[in-house]
Amino acid sequence: MIITITGKPCTGKSTMAEIFVKKYNFDRMYAGAIFKKHARELGIDITELTKSEQIYEIDYRVDKELEEIYHTRLNDNLLIESRTSWSFMPKAFNVFINIPNSVMAERLFNSDRPVNERGNNLDEALQKVTERYNADVKRYKKLYNIDCDNLSNYSFVIDNSNLTPEQTADEIYKAYLKFINN
Repeated sequence: MIITITGKPCTGKSTMAEIFVKKYNFDRMYAGAIFKKHARELGIDITELTKSEQIYEIDYRVDKELEEIYHTRLNDNLLIESRTSWSFMPKAFNVFINIPNSVMAERLFNSDRPVNERGNNLDEALQKVTERYNADVKRYKKLYNIDCDNLSNYSFVIDNSNLTPEQTADEIYKAYLKFINN
């Protein structure tokens, strides 16, 4: 069965996904890699792309590819990292990883990302990460009329503020087992 993973920035979705697929024998699809590939092909920096109308075309293409995969691989062990897959994969186990904004800012600021992405201090990091997330939520509302912030849209919501990526993967797997057994 397909598991979709989304959530706030800096929740460790990708790190957790790498651990999850190895530990629990799942394949992995990462919508962000497809998205970034399209941005590179257009010669646009990812932060500039978010301010461009071209972003809607790329979002739509990526999601159409993922929707086709959903219809052909629903019963496969497949983990899909995507901001919007939950909205067109109703039979999947849809997970949202959540953390407070202050933790998002700390994680971004303490990351190894370039200063222009993470900011010079925690206040700048908070501004950058919340602007990015809010822009994504607004974009998907405009493109698909969906509310990514409505946690009732998901099968499982986890706050991993105090969890390691390994613990997060294990908690998601436990919840997944309960989901498929019901």
